Amino acid sequence: MSERRIDDLYRAWRTAERRDEERSADEAFAALFAGLPLEAPPAGFSGRVLALARARAGFVPAASRARLAAALLALMSLGTLTLASLVVSSLPRLDFGVGVRAFARLLTFTWEWIASGMAFWDRMAGWGAVVAHLVDVPAVAASLLAGALAAALAFVLLRRLLAQHGNLTYAEPY
Repeated sequence: MSERRIDDLYRAWRTAERRDEERSADEAFAALFAGLPLEAPPAGFSGRVLALARARAGFVPAASRARLAAALLALMSLGTLTLASLVVSSLPRLDFGVGVRAFARLLTFTWEWIASGMAFWDRMAGWGAVVAHLVDVPAVAASLLAGALAAALAFVLLRRLLAQHGNLTYAEPY
């Protein structure tokens, strides 16, 4: 649509608005927006914006965290195997079967403990990200602040009320 046609539709809409002609103003407004060209961002725009936002926020991708966890677990298993070999080699009187079973139990317990801790912290990180995104919204942050201020005011008023009545004691009913 030509710029002249868009300007004419804009003037018709503004004129109808000034005259308080709601129906004709709505029709002119709809025609104006129907005639506007659709603008689309260039290819890869959203990817670049997300990459920049993640870089500025210090975001660590999940793949990096997985590599870090795998490296940590590999180091722990290497240390555990080294410790086990030292124990087995330094105590020749120890029954090898008992030592292997004890080591297997210890290793199993250690891996289960690490896995449960990692699952817990992964869940907490997910919730932390959700809370961070919610608090980033101004309306949510304002409502949280208002709730905290209301709670603080309630505590102040309760303290004053209790101070006015002197020594109040609680007696459990029979």
